[in-house]
This record gives sequence, structure tokens and C-alpha cells, in this order.
Amino acid sequence: MDRDLVGRLGAALGCGETAALPLGPGHHRLVVPDGPAGRFAVDVLGDGGTAHRVVHLLPGGGLNVAANYGTAQGRSLARFLADHGYLVIGTTPREDALTADRIGPQCAGWGLDGHRADLERVVAAVRAVTGLPYELLGHSAGAALALATAAARNSDRALRRVLVLDTTGPYDPGTEPEPVARAGALTDLFQQQLAAGVLTVDPGLKGLFARAAAAPDAPSGLPRPQSAPGAAPGSTTG
Repeated sequence: MDRDLVGRLGAALGCGETAALPLGPGHHRLVVPDGPAGRFAVDVLGDGGTAHRVVHLLPGGGLNVAANYGTAQGRSLARFLADHGYLVIGTTPREDALTADRIGPQCAGWGLDGHRADLERVVAAVRAVTGLPYELLGHSAGAALALATAAARNSDRALRRVLVLDTTGPYDPGTEPEPVARAGALTDLFQQQLAAGVLTVDPGLKGLFARAAAAPDAPSGLPRPQSAPGAAPGSTTG
């Protein structure tokens, strides 16, 4: 990893004197500040001097870059892409850094548009520092973010490809009435929670992934689906 590249990227993102946190060979993390209540993390992997293209990794809901793309020990997607000529840039949503004392009304504006603004900031900084073309790769909620960002950048010739993993919708009300009904009910529930002052929901996924990476053979503490081969009542899976 070119440490100078990481430093220039940190400067372009306004990280100030915050040092890049080394996480492993060729892997650093930048914390991008945005006022007293907001900050988000940017992981950087790969060799900027030899990379032929940038890939932006966008995690799914309730996940961060490490959980979504870096947990497979020695076989992670992030590492695979970095080893195959990509400069990997992973943007973790700002909700991941929230603590109880920092949750407030400002969080209500951290929806898709807010996430897209953060990603636009990262894309612009990486383009300014490297000049390389780029791809957007998103999983689940990250896939929706990738599509929304690509739609807003449809005239950007540097954007070469958009890859979406495990995303859903939009549904056809004529042929998919049940998914449409479920999506509508979920939207109503979220609106009720927002009206009641519930501004964040953590499904606990990144913690589950972290435990799986740290102790892959240990029980997860979660019930194993009864449809799983060999499952017994009360059993768990790692």
C-alpha cells in the first residue's frame, strides 16, 4: 500500500491530522468527520500505483465494510479484488459509528440521500487523487445505494460498471402483489418508528459476522433453522 496515497486521500476527505488506522497488509481505515454528530469510515486496500481500476464496496443494512466484505479469513472479497488489480475503497455508513449519546434528530436525515452524499464525497476524493475509472459494488441496501448513485452519475464516463448483490424490488404490483404488500407494511412500520422517535435499528448483523470471523467453529448463540440438515431442537450454528 502506498502510504502517500492514503495520506492524500485522507486530506482530500478532510480527515485533518487523523492518522490512517492500519488493519493489515495493504489495508488502512480513514475516519471521515462531518460535524459533531456524524462521521463515517473508509477502508482502503490495494496498491494505488499498480491498480487498473477502483471498486467502491457498499455494505448492506446493519453491516459495515469489514463484516460484509472482509470476514472470510484469507479469502475475503475485498482482499481478492485488491489482489487482482483493484484499488478497493469501502465506505461504511455513518450509523455504524453512532453511540447512544450521539443519537438525535439529525439521524432522521441519514437515509438514502444522506448515504449517497457521503459516497459522492468519497468517489470525488478518490477520483481527484487517483484519476482511475471506477465501479460500484453494493450488497442489499448497498446495492440500492449503488443504483441511486449510478442514476445520478449517468453522464460520468469514469463509472464503468455497477454490480448489485442480493437486492430486492421494485416489485410489479400485477405479478408480485405479496412482496408489494410486505414492502408497504414495512414502510408503514418504519414511518411509525420515526414518528415515535426511534431513529436507528441495529439488527446485530455486524456483531454476528465479527464473532464468526474471530471464532468460526464456536456456536453463534442463534437458533439453527430447523430445515437445516442435521438440525436438532435447540442447536446452534457458528
